[in-house]
Amino acid sequence: MSAETWGLGPYAVIGLMSVATYLLRAGGLFLTKRVPLTPRIERFLEYLAGSILISLVVALAIKGGVVTSLAVLTATAVVLLTRRSIPAIFAAVTLAAGLRGLGLF
Repeated sequence: MSAETWGLGPYAVIGLMSVATYLLRAGGLFLTKRVPLTPRIERFLEYLAGSILISLVVALAIKGGVVTSLAVLTATAVVLLTRRSIPAIFAAVTLAAGLRGLGLF
């Protein structure tokens, strides 16, 4: 199912994702008082927010078309090469704007 079939607008979806992210974070804090923190559970909680972000970016790349997918791949390559996010964002935005400005996609 998609948000369109539920009749939700983009702001409602963003709000729901914000609530989901908060609940996952708060749930992790709640669980730390109930469950002993093993190294495995610590790793799970550490990577939870990143995995949500990655799932959103991948969904955007799949639905966004060729330019969006190329921008995501460019950002990924720059992050892997430089280990810095600002140059990756700059490269992705520059590529997307350039391709759209030239009318290639």
